[in-house]
Amino acid sequence: FEGIQQGAEPTGGFRDVWRVVKDTFGEARDRAVEVASQTAGVKAIWSQMKQNARAAQTTRQPIAGADGKVTQKDPSLVLLADALSRLKKQLPGVEVHLVGHSAGSILFGHLFDSLRDRAVSVDSCTLYAPACTVQFALDHYEPAMTGGVLRKQDFHVELLSDERELGDTVGPHGKSLLYLVSRALEDQHKTPILGMANAWDPGKRSEWSDDPVIQRGLKTWQTFWGTVRAPREVTEAQISNGVARVPSSHGGFDNDVDVITRTIERIAGRPL
Repeated sequence: FEGIQQGAEPTGGFRDVWRVVKDTFGEARDRAVEVASQTAGVKAIWSQMKQNARAAQTTRQPIAGADGKVTQKDPSLVLLADALSRLKKQLPGVEVHLVGHSAGSILFGHLFDSLRDRAVSVDSCTLYAPACTVQFALDHYEPAMTGGVLRKQDFHVELLSDERELGDTVGPHGKSLLYLVSRALEDQHKTPILGMANAWDPGKRSEWSDDPVIQRGLKTWQTFWGTVRAPREVTEAQISNGVARVPSSHGGFDNDVDVITRTIERIAGRPL
């Protein structure tokens, strides 16, 4: 969209969508951006990212040696899980703490599958505004917790409040990136995303897709999580990065002094 703003107006079917984006505001504009994201290749990029994360755990890679022979290398997340398994055997007291932001939650979900296969435990996992779907969490994080790889009380989620999500932007879209993912980049419009506050609230189920599979998955995750601990929400319009006050945003978690402090204190085992 920024490229179009600086260049020539597009032609063909996308031109009409662009004119709506350019000439309207509010919800109508956001919906036009969402439709455009589905047709202009943005959704394909998001799908490729998810596919790459999955391949990092499931697809062996061909490697050509100096002699010209091709061998198959294990996927990168499998190599990482094997390395962690060896390290834990060499150093029984070593701790493993995972911290991921946004789409990092998708990579970690597949990593947990490999860790579960090797019975390698993780001491904590902290996700900032996880961009995976609630169904993905059920498929990957829930088995890790029920399978003894990660204790439920050591799984932490930091996210924006819904008010802050609605106050964020991504390009011309007047809501946060996770709203765009939920409404345009996943297969179903209004797919519940784990990093969105409303996905944890049983009273907000009607705000998501009414597809029965999605509704069932949402209820299953909320029931599984129960009352363990609500995600920590960033509710203020501005955060401190240690130098200045800056707007709260989807991309701001690794700059937020309070969020990073909490993460380090949890890893260090200090009371919060």
